Amino acid sequence: MKRFRRSTGFSFFEQVVHELYVAARPRLRNPNQRDETINHLFQYKNTIVSRAFRLVTAFVVAAIAISTMSDGDRLHLQIATLKLSLPEIYFVFAASLVWIALVKSDIEIRIVGCVISYIVNARFHNDRFAEVRTIFLGNKELELVSPLRVKHFFKVMPREQVFIKSAYILLVIGLSTPVVFAFFTVLFRAVILIFSNGGAYLQMPLAIASVLILPLTLVYYGLFVRLNPIEKDQMQIRWGFLSHVIPPEQRPIFQLDRWTKDFERLE
Repeated sequence: MKRFRRSTGFSFFEQVVHELYVAARPRLRNPNQRDETINHLFQYKNTIVSRAFRLVTAFVVAAIAISTMSDGDRLHLQIATLKLSLPEIYFVFAASLVWIALVKSDIEIRIVGCVISYIVNARFHNDRFAEVRTIFLGNKELELVSPLRVKHFFKVMPREQVFIKSAYILLVIGLSTPVVFAFFTVLFRAVILIFSNGGAYLQMPLAIASVLILPLTLVYYGLFVRLNPIEKDQMQIRWGFLSHVIPPEQRPIFQLDRWTKDFERLE
């Protein structure tokens, strides 16, 4: 058994992946429920991916509206014959909330995708094209147009690989560019509105909240996936696990008195 060391790194992302995988493991051991469980996970992931696409669209459209329809600290909208003039800060703050939901969806997609990867590798561990087989288990987001193919007995010549992979990478960068510009557009307008003298209700608090939300969401993302130093949670091991599996008459053997003193000292 590998010796536990405090320097071992563990991220919150890995903790959530572990929780979800352990929760699904009893169903995966049952042959009648295994494929059904994988299908449920794929359906859950597909739902999150669809939501993420809608959020990306809403965020980019909001940024475009903020940058093209604003006049001072107000946003002018025209729907058919109806003309509206609303405080810009409300759209900026709404875009900030959409950004939170978008980053949250991205984390969830990666968590569920990681769990699915573990399960599929165990389910089809001897299969060359295990990932492709998942299309028959409900995977609607399988990347079939990517040039990054694996486990084939042949490969494209190096020169052609450079061209097609470069085109693919540039395509991904091109699709990401509007989101990056939308992010800085909303952030820039929020900073300006902090120092604006507009008369919108709660303009300054909402502007300050937007300026904090946008970058701190990315900071939280980094901290969530960052490896952190860990140590044993003795109270959870003793009282959350061992105390439920050890019969009462055997608990003194496991130093119940010392556990109680530790618990009282922490309180």
